[in-house]
Amino acid sequence: MTSELIINAFLVTLMMGIAISLLKTRTVIFTVILTSAYSLVAALMFISLDAVDVAFTEASVGAGISTILFLAAMSYLPKEEEKNVTNNILPALSCIILGSLLIWCSY
Repeated sequence: MTSELIINAFLVTLMMGIAISLLKTRTVIFTVILTSAYSLVAALMFISLDAVDVAFTEASVGAGISTILFLAAMSYLPKEEEKNVTNNILPALSCIILGSLLIWCSY
């Protein structure tokens, strides 16, 4: 029981770290890589929750096919990225509010 709680806490912390890194990244390739990593950690989370079928689907679709499609779509993008510095407070705030609302509604 205690080891399962420690593993779940570690996976949730890792998912939050990847999500914060996704908010901070500025390049498209790192966004694709972090999205794939988030999907793999989500698959690990599903395994720890004894939902192996959902974990297999998440790993194959979320980390596998989606990453390949993102990389294929990147071939159509221009090679140089624009230096667009924007404020990410509004998206982060909306994610926090929506996440808090979903957590509140689940109780």
